[in-house]
Amino acid sequence: MTNDFFTSRRFRAYFRKLLTEHWRTICVATAILLGIMLVAEIWTALSSYSYYFSLENPESNYDPARETLFFTGALIFLVGGCISSSRLFTDGQRKAGRIHVLTTPVSPFESWLARWLLYVVGYIVVFFACFYLADLVRVAIFAPLLPKVPVSFVSIIPKSISDRETYPTMWFFYFFFTSWFVLGSFFFPKRPLLATSICIFIIGMLFFFVLLGVMDPFINLSDRQSALLKTIANLWLILHGLLNWWLSYQRYKEMEIIDHH
Repeated sequence: MTNDFFTSRRFRAYFRKLLTEHWRTICVATAILLGIMLVAEIWTALSSYSYYFSLENPESNYDPARETLFFTGALIFLVGGCISSSRLFTDGQRKAGRIHVLTTPVSPFESWLARWLLYVVGYIVVFFACFYLADLVRVAIFAPLLPKVPVSFVSIIPKSISDRETYPTMWFFYFFFTSWFVLGSFFFPKRPLLATSICIFIIGMLFFFVLLGVMDPFINLSDRQSALLKTIANLWLILHGLLNWWLSYQRYKEMEIIDHH
């Protein structure tokens, strides 16, 4: 009896095939991401370290560029994740490519999972590799040039208790937000990034105005109520992200070979 849902051998073969077909695009995207990270690192270092010398009593054990680099990196991470997630079905934008994708002898789940690993998980791995390579270049350049400045690596691991509490929420939000672009890549195969961004903007504005009207009961909450509300918000982000991924898989299964002009 054959397994039409998932077999590891067939999945590995298809993942290698997908990686081989897209390696040039991946290399170009990686080079662009690394270039952006290098510019962000050097620019932030120059502005932060020049400001550091203008202070009367600067902190001797805190890299002044660390906080700015963390938030800059987080923003690039989110934007890049949305772009990468929107490319899950980029080879199916036209009829010829769609025929090739949908007639490949693999199950829909194997095809969807391979693309999810390549463009969602793969992007995370590539981003942090580029981020720390660029950070290494910054430290290698400025640590010898500015021995009085506490130049150090940017850590993504939270150190304070408050940071540790918000750290999981940041990851949940990232996967929730990018899951919309995973979903949009199959609902809007022609222009997934633009169409999904417009939809998110409209939904976000509606949600914002609704929130303004119902936020009064959530002001001045106790610590216990705030913790409960945060837990509910985290669960909502997780479930909604998983739902978007599941809907994208269902949409992929139902997709037809149609070329809209």
